[in-house]
Amino acid sequence: MLNYHIHNGRPDENLVGGGVISECAPDAGSPPVGGHYDPTLACGAATGETENCGLLNRNGSQYDCTPETYDVDPWSCEVGDLSSKHGSLKFIMQMDGDYLSERKQHDAYGALVNQLEGKSVVFHCGSPRVFCATLDIVDPESTAFEQQNGM
Repeated sequence: MLNYHIHNGRPDENLVGGGVISECAPDAGSPPVGGHYDPTLACGAATGETENCGLLNRNGSQYDCTPETYDVDPWSCEVGDLSSKHGSLKFIMQMDGDYLSERKQHDAYGALVNQLEGKSVVFHCGSPRVFCATLDIVDPESTAFEQQNGM
């Protein structure tokens, strides 16, 4: 199972297809991958808004985000704290040896697609960051999209 979050920055733009371990570190990339995307200042321990949360005297100790608390009060969770809001990703090995994770989750209070451009999704196995990728808006009509997806 992997935890996953939207982070404020992105891995190094020269990486093709994302990064692993140190390339996903909080200080890697430009702007740095940093902490969780938290425009509503829920202020968890991994927020990317430490300065603003500090001004509110919120240090993460008050943060209580679970699927249950999110259902009752969506503002109690960081926008980018996907695994706390929806649960960890579970991967299943298929007959051909590939792994599949199916998550069809509608998040009525999540970020809009255009708010995520240039940010990153980071996957954690426990505490360490395992891999990450930049979130970019791709025109599904473009040739680049078709080439990337074998069309």
